[in-house]
Amino acid sequence: MIRVFDRHIIQQFLRFYLFSILAFVLFFLVTDFSENIARYNDRGTPGLVIAKLYLFQIPWIMIFLSPVCVLLSTFWTFGRMSRDRELSALFSSGISLYRILLPLILVTSLLSAGSYFFNDQVVSRSMHARSELEKADKKQRKPRRAGERIRNLYRRGEDGRIYWAQQYDPSKESFQNLAIMDFEKSRLRQLLIARHAFWTGDEWMLRDARITEVPDSLQESGEGRMLSLQKEVLEGPALLPRDFLEQKSEPDAMQYEELREHIERSNRSGEDASHLEVDLHIKRSYPLANLIILLIGTGLSARHRRITMAAGVGWTVGVGLSYIALLRIGMALGHAGVMSALAAAWIPNLIFLTLGILFLKKASR
Repeated sequence: MIRVFDRHIIQQFLRFYLFSILAFVLFFLVTDFSENIARYNDRGTPGLVIAKLYLFQIPWIMIFLSPVCVLLSTFWTFGRMSRDRELSALFSSGISLYRILLPLILVTSLLSAGSYFFNDQVVSRSMHARSELEKADKKQRKPRRAGERIRNLYRRGEDGRIYWAQQYDPSKESFQNLAIMDFEKSRLRQLLIARHAFWTGDEWMLRDARITEVPDSLQESGEGRMLSLQKEVLEGPALLPRDFLEQKSEPDAMQYEELREHIERSNRSGEDASHLEVDLHIKRSYPLANLIILLIGTGLSARHRRITMAAGVGWTVGVGLSYIALLRIGMALGHAGVMSALAAAWIPNLIFLTLGILFLKKASR
């Protein structure tokens, strides 16, 4: 049952948290705008487009800074309660530090869960919209000429299939001198070369096509089986026309399931997607930092009960930067393949969780 002091603690914490979020978002936007205004002016980006770019970035800023705001709110909440002698009154009544912490654990648990879904549903869409808007603005400053074709196009498909074309016409959805290589466990199984290929709306049609099937005994015999086709439909898992134009999205602009499916497709096509697995795990590990950081903040606040707001800001900067630095180091090691993706994403949380528990134990004595 929620008591009066539980509601009081929650209200204090949420008030400081909302204030911190608004202050940090405003500071981040002003700082970033002052650093990039010259670049936007050189590009000739309209003011409305700039405003939309920053508007789309706000959800990401909120999620990124949420653990820092939790930490700062914890310091300020316990600092005010200590100055008003509320903590002393609660301790004198036989209420332990863990019981005082209980309502904040509930709040930050809900905040962590909400951060995950907010990041997955809102942040990914807003960052994707921001990326598309920025691409459109760049193209508008340097538009593609009508009928311009893409030369020396290279793409990886699924199941080890590689596409290369001397020329691709996006407006007609057609290729000239297309080569498709099918691999099986790094072994070339089939090579298809077509002088022309075009999209009918449902499938790729080939003209003047030649297929060379490569047997296992190629190195011994020195020959493969060749088939000449005047017109044929491309079989197997083929890419769609839009796949030859799509640019890879950043992990922040992809939902969890979308990123997971992208990793699976990359693995099937033979690409190394281990660096993306790090970002996939971080989508789940980072929201829990809200709860973990709360434990550290509570332990430090309880040990230094006369902590001021200025000191709270100092502790927040130190602890927050330490966590972010450790997370970035883990990401770098994971992306480089030195550490597994799971370890790179979760070790920072485990380290800070251990510190939080130790601080709480010392503070409760």
